[in-house]
Amino acid sequence: MACVVVTLDSAAYAKHTAEADATAEGETLTVDVAADELAAKRTRALRHALAEYELRSYVVTPGRALGEVLAR
Repeated sequence: MACVVVTLDSAAYAKHTAEADATAEGETLTVDVAADELAAKRTRALRHALAEYELRSYVVTPGRALGEVLAR
């Protein structure tokens, strides 16, 4: 028996939603570099913590099929 972790990349989904909303309204999206860096830092911390316990993890991002993510 094995344990795996499946996480949703919330920052990627938020960015994807914001881009879709901006496109629908004909606006351009401004990039928040600080927020992107903070999200990346949190993601690295989570991956590091999971690796310490040798847990395999899968990250689900927008635009990729779930089967594709889990098949690696």
